[in-house]
Amino acid sequence: MASEKELLQIAEKRRELEIKLLWDRSVFFGTFAVAGFAGYAYFFNQFNFIFALLIAGFGFIASLIWTLANRGSKYWQENWEVKSDKLQKGYFKKLEEAQKKGFWSGVRFSPSRLTIALSDYLTFAWFIIIFATLFIVLCGFPHYRIIQLFSVLAVIFTIAYAVWVYFDTKHFPQQS
Repeated sequence: MASEKELLQIAEKRRELEIKLLWDRSVFFGTFAVAGFAGYAYFFNQFNFIFALLIAGFGFIASLIWTLANRGSKYWQENWEVKSDKLQKGYFKKLEEAQKKGFWSGVRFSPSRLTIALSDYLTFAWFIIIFATLFIVLCGFPHYRIIQLFSVLAVIFTIAYAVWVYFDTKHFPQQS
């Protein structure tokens, strides 16, 4: 049977592997997102809205799978963190929150949670793109007022989402 030190090393290596896999998958799915936006823009600018709609569907599915894969990675990362914390039994104390040094000081954000937030945002963006393109296909083009309304709503949503992401992904010190 493995010693506690060996088990701790295994838990730490598995956690590091999960973090690496999260970033590897993000590059993989990010490439699909960029390709999707390029394809969508190309067909939309050619006024080929049916193909643009098909590409938007692909972008939506790729982004949805990305956000689900991110959540799976985060689950396993946290799983190994819990195992590691139990094995450490207080050998190490969590670092104290860094002293505030003004607006430009470091803040403890969770990169994996930020990645999840980005993939969620892209999923929602593709959903709106599908809806707007479907509207164009079914009702004809151009409907500038509707496009303006979608644009204004998208900006409002983006700002609100950015504020929410800022506060939701920030780590606050734990109470002892």
